[in-house]
Amino acid sequence: MPRDIATYTAAEWLRLRPLSHAYKTFLWNRMDRRFVRQPAADPDAHEKVLKALGGQNLIATIAWNSPWVIRWQLRFVSKNLKNAKFVVADNSTDPAARKAIAAVCAEAGAPYLPLPPNPYRSSRHASRSHGLALNWVYRNLVRRLRPEAWGFFDHDLFPTTPFDPQLRLRGQLFYGDLEVRDGGRYLWPGYCFFARAADEAVTLDFRQDWFRQLDTGGMNAGRLFDRMDLSKFTFGKRRSIGPQRNYAVTEDEIDWFDDCVHLGNASGWLASTEDRQVALVNLLERALAGALKPPPGFGG
Repeated sequence: MPRDIATYTAAEWLRLRPLSHAYKTFLWNRMDRRFVRQPAADPDAHEKVLKALGGQNLIATIAWNSPWVIRWQLRFVSKNLKNAKFVVADNSTDPAARKAIAAVCAEAGAPYLPLPPNPYRSSRHASRSHGLALNWVYRNLVRRLRPEAWGFFDHDLFPTTPFDPQLRLRGQLFYGDLEVRDGGRYLWPGYCFFARAADEAVTLDFRQDWFRQLDTGGMNAGRLFDRMDLSKFTFGKRRSIGPQRNYAVTEDEIDWFDDCVHLGNASGWLASTEDRQVALVNLLERALAGALKPPPGFGG
């Protein structure tokens, strides 16, 4: 969204930045509205998922062109997710990958929902694509089902110990990994959880807010988090080595969010991961067996 008028400098006014930002915001909002109003790629599957998930807590993941990552995530979820249902919302751009992910979900007995074709098809706009996909799930699943507790796992995030989203909330309106940037604070949408009451007064928005230099999920800074005294909330613990996590192949390089291991770029959205896959599978095998544990103090 455009920044507050008072924050624009004279030089930015001379370049008509407030007007260009307002116009771009109009276009992006229109694209978002159109996308979230589209039916699922398989409307029958959408209705089936709604019936299967009704009355239960919900965790969703956004799949993107990587069946092997989803297969592993479902193994961890089957073992560790408690008091919630898990749904795979498929934002893949490759039809073959969609078919394979659907088969992986069917094999695991996991709800599968193919999203409509995303207007952002290139990995160059992966964050924009991800934000629209998150909004579609939020508007067409969460807002229709109104679970007591709900949230999102990144598709390459794996819970290594029992994970109950309602317990993770600790009685709060929201919980997860708090991103703190100059432009605002918001939850990283790969590890974020909300109580039913969190969006009673607002409609959440999981897109970027680039005019405030906020990545995916950043629109919620203005929607929700700016209104809250965040000092009264507890948030997740994060161990991250920064951008190099996207190429991590060893135990010392990977991300942890509480007791969830995150293998950044496992799907290859940033670059090919064929050479990494063997190393990542080794890490996942160890984590699933309990041999790879979160850092001390990183329990849920």
